[in-house]
Amino acid sequence: MKLLTDQEAFDKVVTHLLSQNEKCWIPDQEVCLYRGDGGLMCAVGCLIPDEEYHTSMEKQGVYQLFDRLEGPPKSISNLNQYLLGILQSVHDDEEPEHWEHYLKKTAMREGLTYKGRKIELEEILSY
Repeated sequence: MKLLTDQEAFDKVVTHLLSQNEKCWIPDQEVCLYRGDGGLMCAVGCLIPDEEYHTSMEKQGVYQLFDRLEGPPKSISNLNQYLLGILQSVHDDEEPEHWEHYLKKTAMREGLTYKGRKIELEEILSY
């Protein structure tokens, strides 16, 4: 498995969040999830492949994933924890209509390039 750079991970999260345009959470408990019903995923959850995901990760912040005895999922182990924490906060704490604004601010603050949402081939073919 090729590990993503911070820029590649950021690009993937931007595309994911702006395409999904919906929080992955349990509304009545106001708890965000890495994986939810209907294929929903949070900002960090979209970076974790199915074979590395486990339900025991739920209700743990990204910093807690890095502090676990077994460590974080390999797919995110090389990424900047602070960046992942910011991305998780954008998803968890902001409304979807404000995500793009906060993602642009994150790119500027973290020295990343904001490229916007990339349209996936399946999306184009569905029109």
